[in-house]
Amino acid sequence: RGRTVLVVLAIALAVLAVTLLASLGLGVLQTGEERFDRAGQDVWISGETVELTATGGLENPITDSHRIASDLEQRDDVESASPLAFYAIYVGTEPDDLELVTGVGVPGSQDARTDTGDGFSAGDAHYADGSYDGPMSREIIIDPQTAEALDIGVGDEIHVGTSRETAAEREFEVVGISSTYSSFLGTSTVTMPLSELQELAGTTGSDRATFVTVTTADDADRGAVSDDIQRSYPEYDVRTSDEQFESMLSEYLLVLASGATLVVLALIAGIALTTNTLVLVAVQQREELAALRALGLSRGLIAGVVG
Repeated sequence: RGRTVLVVLAIALAVLAVTLLASLGLGVLQTGEERFDRAGQDVWISGETVELTATGGLENPITDSHRIASDLEQRDDVESASPLAFYAIYVGTEPDDLELVTGVGVPGSQDARTDTGDGFSAGDAHYADGSYDGPMSREIIIDPQTAEALDIGVGDEIHVGTSRETAAEREFEVVGISSTYSSFLGTSTVTMPLSELQELAGTTGSDRATFVTVTTADDADRGAVSDDIQRSYPEYDVRTSDEQFESMLSEYLLVLASGATLVVLALIAGIALTTNTLVLVAVQQREELAALRALGLSRGLIAGVVG
């Protein structure tokens, strides 16, 4: 009975090892794709690289992004187009205690999909058709991790800026908590109207963005729309969502290799542990098996019993 219990535990351990390691490996490979699909965009327009500025910030590659989005929305095969910008910004409840997070700029009309709070109230009024002289809403949406780290919620105010000095001079009101962009980027994020983020970063003159995302019409072919936009904007890279995901994965070959390695190791370890356990059991019962053979049982039947 003791040996039977040990065998059962050993097999359970092998199954558990295969399940956990294989699940972890497949999870590494699938999580990125699920987060990317959650963005809900059909076509992505991007530049070659996101460059570092002299002050250590990020300079997004797409210029005149609002005009590009507006021109794309005039197409019959495009339902909507939205510029997105990412900048490294400082946030905190106290001017001398700030954290560096990823700032995401979105058009004020875009659905922020907040988990808590009403989201932006004034849209992107500051853009003012390109003059950037409209009133700033000074509203911001933060992710749950940032909210927990800063111990704040909807209605509180935080300092925001692209440097510690500028952050001490500006305060934004938290109007929502959302994990949309933190799940997509895999890092702590705060979201605000695009023009206000550009104002903080000093890129209102060039109207810079990281991506211009496009949602195609229901009856449109994403590949055909992507190819047509590429011909219109040869200076940028235009990809469907699947192509953009594959492009991003190519930059993380080590992560992919780790995920695939975990799956392979899980199978090898599980098979090795199971085989070793059963061989040991068979060897320990060789006298009983020899007695069965002496009693006249065929080799095939004994092999079946052992199997």
